[in-house]
Amino acid sequence: MKDKFYEKKVLVVDDEENNIQLIGSILKKYKKKLKIVVASDGKEAIDRCYAFNPDIILMDINMPVMGGVESCKKIKENSLFKDIPVIFLTAANTIEDKLKALKANGNDYIVKPVHEEELILRINVHLSLKISQENLKAKLVQINNMIDNMEQSFFWVSENGLILGPTSKKSERVFGQEIENKNIFETLFKDLEKEKKDNIIEAYQSFKTIKKENWDFFISKIPTRVDYFNDNDQKNKNLNINCHPVWNESGCLEKIIHSIDDRTEYELLTNKKNIYSIKIASQLTGVQENTIRSWERRHNALRPFRNEKGKRIYSDDDIRRINLLKKGIERGISIGSLASLEDEELKKIESRGETEIELEKSLDVIKKLDEKESLTKIKIALTSRNEKILIHELHKINKGPLIMGVSLSFFSGLFEYMKEMILSNTLEEKQIISMTPYFRRFFNPLIYGQNSKKLEDLFILCSGPNKFWELESIQYELLLAEKDLVSFNAGIVEDANEIAKIIDNFESRNIVYICGSQLVDEKRNNENFINKLIEKLRPKQKLILVGMIDFSSLNIRKNNQVEVSLNVHGLERQLINIVKFLS
Repeated sequence: MKDKFYEKKVLVVDDEENNIQLIGSILKKYKKKLKIVVASDGKEAIDRCYAFNPDIILMDINMPVMGGVESCKKIKENSLFKDIPVIFLTAANTIEDKLKALKANGNDYIVKPVHEEELILRINVHLSLKISQENLKAKLVQINNMIDNMEQSFFWVSENGLILGPTSKKSERVFGQEIENKNIFETLFKDLEKEKKDNIIEAYQSFKTIKKENWDFFISKIPTRVDYFNDNDQKNKNLNINCHPVWNESGCLEKIIHSIDDRTEYELLTNKKNIYSIKIASQLTGVQENTIRSWERRHNALRPFRNEKGKRIYSDDDIRRINLLKKGIERGISIGSLASLEDEELKKIESRGETEIELEKSLDVIKKLDEKESLTKIKIALTSRNEKILIHELHKINKGPLIMGVSLSFFSGLFEYMKEMILSNTLEEKQIISMTPYFRRFFNPLIYGQNSKKLEDLFILCSGPNKFWELESIQYELLLAEKDLVSFNAGIVEDANEIAKIIDNFESRNIVYICGSQLVDEKRNNENFINKLIEKLRPKQKLILVGMIDFSSLNIRKNNQVEVSLNVHGLERQLINIVKFLS
């Protein structure tokens, strides 16, 4: 079993070579487990964080360019690095120095000369804490995903009726507002008569005194059903309330789990004359019971009501929808593409032979759904490292009618997902990099396969230091291909003279330089490089700067040869800005 030191990255920051060698010698016995990275000042330490994302930092305080305290403060202010433990190793031993280090959110402080056993033990402690935090975050992500998939309003309530997170997505739909950190008397019980509400408030005020033996008395004061008016939807709701206690070690009430069933439509349904079992629904539509269940469970295409025993109840509206889905499938459309369509859109597909315009509208809807379905499967393939699923879905996109324009929506959704998975440690960087060749394999024919492109519109795409440069640049190449423009990917180029040479060799008038990465929140200090690149521009050349960088210090706003796209969190808007500049 691999121990906590295995392949962990230690960043050692010190301007004295002797100190670095000393730390290196102490860690030498762990050389097969630890990866050691070195920085000579605080500013370089920040750069190393972007490049290597260390697991722990050993930081000197007094250094040139930027001291350790300032560097630690900047690292901890960054959401990407705030959880990296920082241990100060310094000869400064005054209380003032220690307070400065701790106020900068440093995690520990060791006075030089460093004792080998003490250093190893402290590294061990902080790595253990970091690993525990990462495991806890991963579990919280799983819990939140589980809660969000529940078809109930679900939340915790603490003393005096305060609603705690996490709350399920269903809660916002039921109450017409975000309820986390609000009071239960302003939300769930807001429409109760004053006398009834006062009784419940009195019960919650005795929260801390409630023990297991008097729980039944407490819960008897909480209504099991309320009428609630959703101000957002302007609709009355009939809500059933279920309460479950959470006890602390002393046997006192700590929190109450509330699960709320929205029975509004169910009660309306049961008051109607025509309701059907799944067996009758199958007989009326000619669709087998197992198929109806599959449409509901696997594809979420149907949402029948269930009674207290879990039995499905179908209305006339459900029967009509089953028939519409059936007709769509008979026309050769997959249930995966039909599942998310509203009934009105299904009706359009049913009658799509009427006019050419209606046909095109219907097909546009289907294309978007096919893309959404493929994107979901590609996400699964990435996290499960399943190359077969990835290849299959990329092949479908490559051969399908939806490819042109895929860069705007497909990559936006893909990168947003990847970023979330990287931050939660669910998806490793090496997994993304290892999968990139598959994307290149299936998208290249679309990028370079058109004969009508004009060579004088050649765009050179270059990237700054970025592990994901190839995957992220594909979207720009697809966008240029959609606009009938030639592109050449020069890869990672960090020298302005080298870029100028490539541009001259290809006789290109246009450059797209990608700064940083959309998958990792980073800002690089590239002012000198970009200014040199601008100096290399010839009169008719254009430069587009894309990505995460601080452009405020660059005097380029009035330069009509340079365009900046700063929208690093909204990929779609970023690409639209580029298209406007090119057209």
